[in-house]
This record gives sequence, C-alpha cells and structure tokens, in this order.
Amino acid sequence: MASFGSLKTEIFDREARKQQYQAHVRGLNAYDRHKKFLNDYVRFYGKERSDNVNLPVKTDQDTIREGYRYCIADMSFYKSGKVNFSYFEAGENKQALVKLVACEKCAGKLNYRNRKEKEKLEKEKEEQKRKRERYRNDDHSGSDDEDRSKEKRRKGNKASASRIDHDDDDSFNEFLDGLFL
Repeated sequence: MASFGSLKTEIFDREARKQQYQAHVRGLNAYDRHKKFLNDYVRFYGKERSDNVNLPVKTDQDTIREGYRYCIADMSFYKSGKVNFSYFEAGENKQALVKLVACEKCAGKLNYRNRKEKEKLEKEKEEQKRKRERYRNDDHSGSDDEDRSKEKRRKGNKASASRIDHDDDDSFNEFLDGLFL
C-alpha cells in the first residue's frame, strides 16, 4: 500500500504534466494543433494493424439498423450559405467566414435575425410612405389662403430660427474665448 505522501506527489505530478500539456497545446496555432493531434492519434492507434480484418467492418445498412442517422443524403433539400464564425485562439478573438450546409429548418433559424431586420425595415418604409401620402393629402386639401398662411408661418419660423442660431454662435464663441484666455 502506498503512503499518503507518495500518493500526494503522484497526483501533483500528474496535474503538473496535464497543465504543461494544456499550455503547450494552447500555444499552437490551429494548423500545428491539428497536425499534433493527428500524429498523436496515429502514434497511439496506428501501431498494430492486422491484415485479416475485412473492411468495411460496419456497412451503411448496419448503421441504419442500429438507429443512427444515415450520413449520406440528397443534397437538393439542403441550403448552403456563408456564416461568420468567431473563435478564441492564442489569447485573441478571431473570425472566419465559413461555408455551411443546413436543412431548410436550420437555415431558417440561422437567418432569423436577418429576416426580422428586413421585415422591420420594410415596415418602417411602409410607415414613412403612409406618412408622406397623408402629408401630401393634407397639403392639397386646403384652400389657397391656408397655403399662403402656412408659407408665412414657415418663413417666420425660419427667420426666428436663424436669429436663435446666430445668438447661440455668439455665446459659444464667447465661451471658447473665455476658455483660452
């Protein structure tokens, strides 16, 4: 039976090796990490190869009988598109445009946000169009006297607005002069 101290040391060493391995893998870029994992897989599983194994061990029919999803599909029912893929590598956020193939249901879920934004924009355009038509109808329905009075009011508002802007400019210039003295 091992002593408590030796068990403690063994556990500590195992954790240290695990942390060292994780730090090493995190420091690799995607290509080097992929290459390392493939080499490790081949090194671990590729040593023994028996020649008497008849391939394929499991046929597609066997897979279907076991209840797994069939992996070969008619691609005419699928939609392809590009999706922005964000990931975190070596302490920095990265993004890539990835081609994705999905069924109609999943494609609809992926495009939900874009579809809703388009619907919202169309709704706003429709509302703006209705407002413009309502405004035009209001302008043309009044008499000539009302049109002239509206123009006078508009001109009067413009004149008073320009005077107010001029006063604001003077006070702003005075404020700036006070700052730089």
